[in-house]
Amino acid sequence: MNNTGCKMLGGKIKFVLGFLFGITSMNLMKIHQELNASRRYFSENSREEPTNSPFPPTNKSLEVATTCSPVDAEESNFMHIIEIQQTERRTTLRRGCDRLRSCEKFKPIGRANSLFSKNYKFSVCDINKCASSSWLRAIMIMDGYYSTDDYFNHKIRGREVIEMSNVKSRLIALKNETKLKQTWKEYLNIITVRNPFERIVSAYYDKMRPQSEGFTSTYGPLSLRINQQFKKYRFVVNDRSLNDRTATFEDFVNFLLHSKEPQANDPHWRSFQETCDPCTHEYDFIMKFETMFEDVAYLTRKLNVSSEHAKTFFHRWRTRFNTNNTEEYFKKLPTHLVQALYVKYEADFDLFGYPRPTWLCKKPLELARRTHYRNV
Repeated sequence: MNNTGCKMLGGKIKFVLGFLFGITSMNLMKIHQELNASRRYFSENSREEPTNSPFPPTNKSLEVATTCSPVDAEESNFMHIIEIQQTERRTTLRRGCDRLRSCEKFKPIGRANSLFSKNYKFSVCDINKCASSSWLRAIMIMDGYYSTDDYFNHKIRGREVIEMSNVKSRLIALKNETKLKQTWKEYLNIITVRNPFERIVSAYYDKMRPQSEGFTSTYGPLSLRINQQFKKYRFVVNDRSLNDRTATFEDFVNFLLHSKEPQANDPHWRSFQETCDPCTHEYDFIMKFETMFEDVAYLTRKLNVSSEHAKTFFHRWRTRFNTNNTEEYFKKLPTHLVQALYVKYEADFDLFGYPRPTWLCKKPLELARRTHYRNV
């Protein structure tokens, strides 16, 4: 097809892509700008690496057409840009693992508790507070256990759904190790992450506050107990005598740093590293909250999600928090607590290319690291 034909075709398809994926020239320009900015930033700060790396791309990457075809110029460019971004993210992860002195080779088998879709041939290490509910609902619908009508009528929720997924949609349900290895080799294996500090704020907001939906019979009593145990350690002395009954954010952070009880390692605030072991299991696609819109659009195309299932694939996804909200929570904390919490989750920042917050002082971190690792 000649250049004129390609341009005409690209214009016609732009509307279709915009309808299906929300992809426009502005989106592509934005992704290009973000990739260029990230390359400049990480070349200075040694976090997420540019793609001229010695690490090969995953062997499950999409082949991108180099000539104009009915699939178009714009969609092909979009898919190619996301592939470049994913290669950068995998390179960052591998180099982060090297810095952690993890000399293990990737295991040819997935994390046993990962969700998987047999119809669309993908698995996902679902991390709480990282769109895990969206993944669970999507897989339950994609594999026929629930319908899109069930989704829109709010029927895919509660303990019953979780128990069904444990039996039907977890890799551990395959039981046979040969089948596990075959599935991991043939499927697209996904991990979803977000800024670690934003995740901690989200967990507090959802689980520790009486007005929140997640303040359940499990987390309500925990919030009260955290208040009772850690109120006396509040940095502002007058705050120790406040007539409050549930955990403040400062109480919650002290709990994460100092409690030895099992719930201090609850899945909603357990580290990415501990939950998904990304230095042992090789993930093909690293989805991030910060690029969720583009990542979902890519996966919709990559997995050939049907129009029916696309209606509910991250349909209601949203996040209540942004960087400014998170910063406001942390600015109320004494500096030593922020530094100690950063050290606790430092591997998550490093492995997935999240830079140290600009408002976090760098100099005292070495002392915080020494104190943390001495107490581990």
